[in-house]
Amino acid sequence: MSAPPLPEVFGNYAIKGISEVIPPEAISWLPAAPAWRVLGVVALVFLLWRVFKRVQQWWHNRYRREACRQLSRLDTDHGAPLQAIANVLKATALAARPRAEIAQVSGGAWVEWLNAEVPDTFSKQSAEMLASTQYRKAAPEPEQLETLRSECLQWIAQHRDGRRA
Repeated sequence: MSAPPLPEVFGNYAIKGISEVIPPEAISWLPAAPAWRVLGVVALVFLLWRVFKRVQQWWHNRYRREACRQLSRLDTDHGAPLQAIANVLKATALAARPRAEIAQVSGGAWVEWLNAEVPDTFSKQSAEMLASTQYRKAAPEPEQLETLRSECLQWIAQHRDGRRA
């Protein structure tokens, strides 16, 4: 079965002779003025530059994150050796500064250098522990080691990275 044929006159008889309304073309989302396009490109370049600098900063600070991770893994409750804390601190300083500036410094001069980098970070007791790390006979108390570790974490977070200008 097929559909019946359509009549010659089809549609609404009251609006005979009126053409169908044609909708306008879609409006572009791109700005029409060239200055807005230039501003958009400049804003995009600025945004990409900021992202690049942020990634670069994240990459340069990876040694800080690793040092914090190593210090956090040390167990001060069960007598983590003082030497391990001092080694992490020295390795962090070596990553941030030229080897010639750091490698030969030890004892009281080492603690003075650390305090010169980030003033008032280490307490007197922690400074004495760091200065006499290799010559200590008795292991410090866990509370003392925990205090030293928290001060080392503070120093790692706040010291200036001398490799970058």
